[in-house]
Amino acid sequence: MIDFFKILIKFKLRHILYFTLVVSAIFSIFLFTISFSNFHLKQLKKSTVEKLKIHLSLSSKLIEKNINQGDLSEVEAVITYLSTMQNIEKVFLTNEEGKIVFSSSKKYIGKDIKEVLKNFPLKRVLKENLSYLFSKNNEYIYAIDKISLKDLSNIKPVKYGNLIVVYNFKKELLSAKWALLKSILIFMLSIVSAGFIIDIIFKKYISRRIEIITDTLEKVSKGNLEVKISIFGNDEIKSIAEKINEMIDKLRGYLYYDHLTGVFNRYFFKNKVNEKISKNEKFAIVMFDTDNFKDINDLFGHQIGDKLLKQYALRLEKEIGKDGFVGRFGGDEFLLCINGDCYKNDIELKTKVEKFLKVLDNPFFVDNYKINITSTAGIAKFPEHATNYTDLLKLADIALYYGKEIGKNIVVIANEKIVKQNIRKAEITSHIRDAIKNNEFFLVYQPIVSAKDFKITGVEALLRWNSPILGSISPVEFVPVLEETGLIKEVGKWFFKEVLRQSFIWENQGIKDIKINVNVDIQQLLETGFYKFLKDEILNKNFEKLKLGIEITESEAMQYPELIIKKIKQLRLAGIVISIDDFGTGNSSLSYLKTMNVDYIKIDRSFINGIPDDEHSAILVKTIINLSKLFRYKTVAEGVETKEQVEYLRQLGLMNYKGTIFLNLSLLKI
Repeated sequence: MIDFFKILIKFKLRHILYFTLVVSAIFSIFLFTISFSNFHLKQLKKSTVEKLKIHLSLSSKLIEKNINQGDLSEVEAVITYLSTMQNIEKVFLTNEEGKIVFSSSKKYIGKDIKEVLKNFPLKRVLKENLSYLFSKNNEYIYAIDKISLKDLSNIKPVKYGNLIVVYNFKKELLSAKWALLKSILIFMLSIVSAGFIIDIIFKKYISRRIEIITDTLEKVSKGNLEVKISIFGNDEIKSIAEKINEMIDKLRGYLYYDHLTGVFNRYFFKNKVNEKISKNEKFAIVMFDTDNFKDINDLFGHQIGDKLLKQYALRLEKEIGKDGFVGRFGGDEFLLCINGDCYKNDIELKTKVEKFLKVLDNPFFVDNYKINITSTAGIAKFPEHATNYTDLLKLADIALYYGKEIGKNIVVIANEKIVKQNIRKAEITSHIRDAIKNNEFFLVYQPIVSAKDFKITGVEALLRWNSPILGSISPVEFVPVLEETGLIKEVGKWFFKEVLRQSFIWENQGIKDIKINVNVDIQQLLETGFYKFLKDEILNKNFEKLKLGIEITESEAMQYPELIIKKIKQLRLAGIVISIDDFGTGNSSLSYLKTMNVDYIKIDRSFINGIPDDEHSAILVKTIINLSKLFRYKTVAEGVETKEQVEYLRQLGLMNYKGTIFLNLSLLKI
């Protein structure tokens, strides 16, 4: 059936052309036959009758002359001569009564003409004075001419007679038909010759080009969009071919490329990777994901976000060059396929991908905005890690999100350890919504101690989760899940309400003037309704009794410094104490640090751990303390675990501590 339609499509126009030629030829022959037959028959009759009339007139005059002169032998000779002429079968000379007096055949002499020519209407001829008459089937012509007669010795005297000639017109008709058939054959031969010539021209200038178009469209129907119609000419067929090429280009764009960024879409990227797998070519798949891209959409709008993604994809394409190809997986996730000849080992591969991250770290300028974003990359290799696309993609995705969990803006190559951690993460993700619903989260409060008298000046509220199924789960594991799922905003509101509730409890217990610090995720901080919620639900209900502090990590603050500075100013005007948490681990610039106008800088525990023995840690801590004094910020040391560290920090002038050394004395668990 498929072959039939293929042939039908390929040769349909030729069949139509041939059919048209045949029908036209038949119709033309039909018209020609009718018109030619009628015309030729009419002309043939006319010419034959005229010829007979001439011969008959001359013969009549000779017969009349010879009869009147009494020369009957000459009469007989004239009649004999007439009968020998072509197609004349019989010649009769009758008297006025119709008796045959002379004939080309003596057997008819003396007989009545009616008996010899039974269908001959003598009376009608004499009455209407006809000079000729055709038989009913046009096979014979009866030519008649009157002859004036005088008395003859052996013939009864008459006043006139009739010379009648029977002409066989059948032979003339047969000759005419053969001539017509010859003309038809010549006409048909001309049609066939013309058709052959037209067919040659059609094949070369029309059919062949149409075949090229249909063959191309057949390939397109089978999924091959890498074809292009290339035909000669400057006519309608050429125009059709050009329009089809445009259609294929657009179709290729829709099916192969991401409509926003112009790079391969996820489906065509998969096809390209599968081609490499089928050829057993070595390669690596890299999955890129921007860090906190949702915040960009929330802050600047989706139009800005889309424009940024275009620039993002362009940088990837420019950087990869001929060493591979780029695809967009969806949202802010991009895929990269790096050819195997571009790296020899994991170190070279990781170094190459890190170059991509450096390129992507540069600021993006979108409209009037300068936007800094970081990215994380996960890598899976063929054939070392997996031998099919699905598994490769899954491993790259696992490596990517492992990178996000351990710090972001890094490159991670998939391994067995990461896979196991991913399974753990999947378990946490599947239970975390139920944890919110079932009130499985709770808060603990770590004290902040003053170096003057080692009294508690405040606490830091920390989120904890004890699952009846999974057991006790570290914040390091579940907080990233809350952030990724967007549940951090919901939990964050519950967190503040729980802090408010605890403040009432402490108030009733006589514990006053306790400052409670809350770690706020950047998603929640930059949310449009966050300040209104904080003011209406928390501050207005217990403003005088609750001394609220908000902590923002340095790394998150530096993602959108201008916006964070505005938020900090708004919060401080509401009486909220602001701290920069984990200071020293981010990328703060002095200009931003100066303009942030915060209350506290919390030195990250990674620097405190090394003091006083580690010289580099000691220098860094001293520098941060001096810098804070310069900007008139108070400082808090996190992770203080020994008396030696307390004493060293006191000597440097740092008066606020938080660490395990104080937990046994004052940890409050609610």
